[in-house]
Amino acid sequence: MEQPHITPGMIPPKKSSGGGMKIVGYNLLAFAVYCGLSALIAGNIFSALPVFILHIIACLILAIVQKKAAWALAAGLLLVVGFSTCVASLAGM
Repeated sequence: MEQPHITPGMIPPKKSSGGGMKIVGYNLLAFAVYCGLSALIAGNIFSALPVFILHIIACLILAIVQKKAAWALAAGLLLVVGFSTCVASLAGM
């Protein structure tokens, strides 16, 4: 088998390494959506707590199963953002 000849002008494309940040971003987006819906439907953000706990557990399980640190990072960031959202909601009451 003959390898294709690559000239200096033909640089092969690099693989995207932003997959981990997509995982984190989509998880934060999901958090924002279900917290927003909870605030609109139930009138307070604390009704999203069961979904939030399941979301954190799912991220941790996926971090172990898939062996990807991005899922653990997503769980950690969700905990930080969720805690600060809770504190902000309590301060606004």
